[in-house]
Amino acid sequence: MRILVISTATEEPTVLLLDHQQEKARAIIPGKQQEAAEMLPKIEKMLKENGWTWTHISRIGVVRGPGSFTSVRIGVTVAAAAAYALNREIVSCTQDDVEAAGDLAQVPWESLSPEDAITPLYNSPPRITINKKMEKLAALKKKK
Repeated sequence: MRILVISTATEEPTVLLLDHQQEKARAIIPGKQQEAAEMLPKIEKMLKENGWTWTHISRIGVVRGPGSFTSVRIGVTVAAAAAYALNREIVSCTQDDVEAAGDLAQVPWESLSPEDAITPLYNSPPRITINKKMEKLAALKKKK
């Protein structure tokens, strides 16, 4: 089974290719907050260097957190989109599972049960602010 694993829950976002639980390639996405821009090009490069295409991937694995809101959201979204686009199973684990296994490649990705939906785990509640235009609109509605 060929598995693409995505982990953005730590300070070193990582993508990994496994072939029957053996690590074939690993890439760390450099720079803080570069996951969104760098992840897909890194995956494409790893696939090409190993003679694989997206269609060779049997399953998608993702570390669902805990981690920062934006980073975890990017990893889970990319994994879910790839699983959907390729019509492949998606499996997940927590960062605690990775630490217990000793390494991302040591998590038993092949034996994890497929999931219909991945629930991200965040270090803290998201800090989502209301757009200034929305605040003005809400204030105008209150005046009426």
